[in-house]
Parts: sequence; structure tokens; C-alpha cells
Amino acid sequence: MKTFRDLFLHFLQDMYYAEQQILKILPEVVEAVQNDKLRASLTEHIAETRDQIERLERTFAAIGEPVKGVTCEAILGLLQETEDVIRETGGKGPVQDAGIIACAQAVEHYEIARFVTLTAWANAWANDEAAANLQKALNVERARNAKLNELATAEVFDLAAAI
Repeated sequence: MKTFRDLFLHFLQDMYYAEQQILKILPEVVEAVQNDKLRASLTEHIAETRDQIERLERTFAAIGEPVKGVTCEAILGLLQETEDVIRETGGKGPVQDAGIIACAQAVEHYEIARFVTLTAWANAWANDEAAANLQKALNVERARNAKLNELATAEVFDLAAAI
């Protein structure tokens, strides 16, 4: 990666791969949840993730590059942790739900960090279409994180703390 464009493209490919991996694991995560509102929220997240993938594909088009992902070790680690929490928390219930929220928020924070950077870079590069796509992606991730925060405090953490 010798140019700013190379760096931008690498991180865009990283996020494309990350969103695909998230989409693959979400059905397993939904199945592991007990809380109905959390399950509904994570089910909604599946459709949002598909939209994010399409948004990233439009961003590739906006910069004139083929759609391609590159392995994102960070997301693989976060998703492995999610699988570990599901396996090790002893089955459906408030503790597992709390662990799933914690893992989901770690994923959201990673996505937010990357989309903040990519949006800023697209703006610096003066590619308005890419910047708009990436800003929308960032807004979606911030909203998802806020929903998780709300569910955590209103629905899950108090129940888990009582166990």
C-alpha cells in the first residue's frame, strides 16, 4: 500500500469482508438469544448487514474498483469471541444474552471506527458518492450500537446481574 488510494481500497475491502462474515454468523447469534426484543433486533440486523454490503458495493463502483474483500483478522477475532461466549455461557438466558450484546457491541465499535476513517478519507479524496455511501454506513452502525445500548440497559443487564 504505497498510495492513499491503496490504503483506502484496502480498508474498504477489509470492511466488505467483515460485513460478509458478520452476515454469516448472525443467524447463529439470533438462534442463541433468549430475549425476544434482542432476537428481533439482531434479526433486523441481518437485513441491515445485507444493505451495508450493497452500500459497500456501490462504494467500490464509485471509486472505479472491482468488488473484492480481503481477510480481516480483527473481525475474525471478534466473531470467534462471539462463538466462544455462546458456547461457554451455558445456554440461552440473560447471561448469554448479556455476553452476546457485549460481543455485538465490540463488532459495532470496530465497524464504527472503520467507517469513520473511510468516510473521512473519501471526503479528503473529494469523492462525494463514496463519502455519502460510507456516511450512511456509519450512521447505520451508530444507530445499531445505540439500539444495543438501549436493550442492554432496559432489558438484559439487570436480569444477568441477578444470576
